[in-house]
Amino acid sequence: MENWRIISPPLTSVFGQGFFFSHLIIFLSLFIGRYALFGVFFMLLYMFIFLILE
Repeated sequence: MENWRIISPPLTSVFGQGFFFSHLIIFLSLFIGRYALFGVFFMLLYMFIFLILE
């Protein structure tokens, strides 16, 4: 997953939560089609990791 490197928690820590949420929308949109349910699960997992690192 090449997109994972673009949307990583270290980058969100640098640019703030606005950057995080804007990329969260992009990240979620990547999975809208066939992988909608998987995308929601991955979004929750990513947000969980983000909260731990913060």
